[in-house]
Amino acid sequence: MHDLHVWTITSGLIEMSGHMVVEEGFYGPAMQETITGPRLDRFGIEHATIQREPMKFRERRTAA
Repeated sequence: MHDLHVWTITSGLIEMSGHMVVEEGFYGPAMQETITGPRLDRFGIEHATIQREPMKFRERRTAA
């Protein structure tokens, strides 16, 4: 996970966005629930937007 941002929109409404590097074929509904489910509830985050990036994309970006 990188480029993670968490902010408050209004009192009691916390939002989060970030980029997650995943292996090809590894992402699915179960992974989405793991990322945005109970773990975010623990921190009071109401809404999260996660952008998936394939490993190949991350490797090209860091090599440049």
